[in-house]
Amino acid sequence: MWGNVGNLMGGMPCPYAKKGTVSSYQLDDPQILHIDAINNEGFSGGPLFFYPAGKPEEVRVAGVVSKFRVEYENVIDENGEPTGMTVPYNTGFLIAYGSKYILSIIATYRKSRSSFKTNLPAN
Repeated sequence: MWGNVGNLMGGMPCPYAKKGTVSSYQLDDPQILHIDAINNEGFSGGPLFFYPAGKPEEVRVAGVVSKFRVEYENVIDENGEPTGMTVPYNTGFLIAYGSKYILSIIATYRKSRSSFKTNLPAN
């Protein structure tokens, strides 16, 4: 998702930014962060930033946005009876993977790529 901000970004598109609050986190592997924030389609793969306490000039990456939690509501008819259909809705919880976990994935990928290149047959 991109916003048109004219020349503010040198003519480049500007991504949407939202704010949220850490709701819970899991430190074991994989690191998972639950953020109380609305996550829109298109945010997945984007960075999750934070500012250390008292240091608003130091932007850091906490992880990468993965998805948002979806729940389903029953559709009811005019008499208040369930129709058997459901509709999904965004619960307002963003799920992200921590930077430590993301860096381990990148390292694994790089290692597999380098071993692939060294195992290629000679021409």
